[in-house]
Amino acid sequence: MSSIRYYLFLLVFLPFTPVVNAQNLIPNPSFDLVDTCNPSSDWIWNLSSWENLGYYDSIAYGTPDVYNACNIPGFPPIWSFPYTWLTFQYPHSGNGFVGIFNGAFFNRLYLFQEEIDHGREYFAAELNEPMQPQVLYCVGGYMNNRNLNYIPPELTKFWTIRTDRISIGFHNSMPVMNNTWLLSGINHIATLTQEDSSVVYDTLGWAHMRTPYLAQGNESHIVMGNLLSDTASGFTLHTNMNQDSIYALPMSEVPTSYYRSGAYFYFDDMYVIPIRKPNIEVVDGGNGFVWLVDTTAQEEKTWFKTGDDLLLGTGDSLYLHVSDGASYSLHTRNCRVEMSDTVVIDLTGIEKVNTGAEMRLFPNPSEGILTIDFQGESANVQVYSITGQLLFERYIISGETISMEPLPTGTYIVELIMKSGFSQHKIVEIIR
Repeated sequence: MSSIRYYLFLLVFLPFTPVVNAQNLIPNPSFDLVDTCNPSSDWIWNLSSWENLGYYDSIAYGTPDVYNACNIPGFPPIWSFPYTWLTFQYPHSGNGFVGIFNGAFFNRLYLFQEEIDHGREYFAAELNEPMQPQVLYCVGGYMNNRNLNYIPPELTKFWTIRTDRISIGFHNSMPVMNNTWLLSGINHIATLTQEDSSVVYDTLGWAHMRTPYLAQGNESHIVMGNLLSDTASGFTLHTNMNQDSIYALPMSEVPTSYYRSGAYFYFDDMYVIPIRKPNIEVVDGGNGFVWLVDTTAQEEKTWFKTGDDLLLGTGDSLYLHVSDGASYSLHTRNCRVEMSDTVVIDLTGIEKVNTGAEMRLFPNPSEGILTIDFQGESANVQVYSITGQLLFERYIISGETISMEPLPTGTYIVELIMKSGFSQHKIVEIIR
């Protein structure tokens, strides 16, 4: 969408590059797509676009688990849902999710009959496109804590390993295992936490985990699995005999008799999305009024007059009467990152634009039929949503009407583009 003339200043210097598109870089992020359905209760890695990194010396030490509605339930029902290998679970969305060991603390894991120090599993995928250098990304997804106990049966329902963080790695190629249970050499790590940094207790619902990550550039692969040390992983052993009082022990203080316990987690709906900085556009509202519009996707948007703490409004746009030289600021928050943008109003520039195109829309508000007058023989008219999505466009002559009847009640931006390339915006309200 073109913009009319105005002066734009940044309130603060942001040390990262703006991004135009906010697409998810992770392929098959909901783990819904499988290459083939699992026909039995035997383990099989069948997740599309992802690779199991559990092989070392041609032996499958790590076996990440794919739970999908496509898989045929065995006996017991293992790789489908809601009855999984460990317990009962539905996906956060869609038809599938993945489960992995994220750490284990035991002196002998009965399932494999061998000594295991860490018990971690990894899987990886090539991103849809490499990360751009010095671009800030929001890395996140949904995690669910599952209890896997190999402790004495009488304590099974009481003890579990939990954590308040999950690590995700980025690499410039597909990693390979260099140990039976540990993956090293991944230097770019994003540590995901909940908004309040609390421990994930819920074993049925899904916890939203995320963090901002500043890309070094050319990170082309993502690695799922615990890449932190045991201490940095934040593991604690919990007892929830009383749901109102949960007692946690640091792993260093846990008696060895309770070491036979594992940290197992489900993952779903993962994402790596560029974080865009706000970008204010000024749209003439007529008679000294303007619309201040920001079309970037943000979680929170608050508008202020620069230097004044008085809140003017929230959301994607602000309509107000302005004076020449007045300055307005937009403060945004997205993925725990706070940013600002400021615009200084230049009424002379706005008035000059207005007299150039002489665009007039009526009636406004409208029930859907809009007449457009302007100077010139023909022009291209484009209609956008308030978030910047192009809804339709067509060529018209002055005095012609356009129908916006298919559009729901709301606020829209109409842009008129002359053959000379000159353009002007107007705000239109559709009411029913």
